[in-house]
Amino acid sequence: MSEDPAPGTHRVPAKATLFGFDPTDAVVVVRPRPGKWRMMGALRIGAVALVVAPIVALLPPHAPWALGALGLGALLVRRRLQERYTVEGADGACPRCGEPLTAAGGRLRMPHPATCEACNNEPTLTLEAGALDVVPAA
Repeated sequence: MSEDPAPGTHRVPAKATLFGFDPTDAVVVVRPRPGKWRMMGALRIGAVALVVAPIVALLPPHAPWALGALGLGALLVRRRLQERYTVEGADGACPRCGEPLTAAGGRLRMPHPATCEACNNEPTLTLEAGALDVVPAA
């Protein structure tokens, strides 16, 4: 992942931490998500939930399936609206063994989970204070 980031993405400094070991330097590649992208995705997810709910309500027991579909839709809508940054990848070494880390893609969480394939530990990537301030708002 040391090559130039794709257009629209930004490299943000971070620290890879694992309990009992010294933190190592890392870089997280993030893509800012504009409000329009979040809103359109939320509307799409909400529409699918509203279409699926009456269909699954035909299966007995009727009400739990419909409520479950609506509840899951609401949860996914909320998550989409909160996704200000998407993680595209990460560069960094495992604090325990020094091998490269694999960052879980998707919504940026604080701290963001990572995986070391060599020693099967799960360090976390913590962005440095103010690191996202230099990323232009989308």
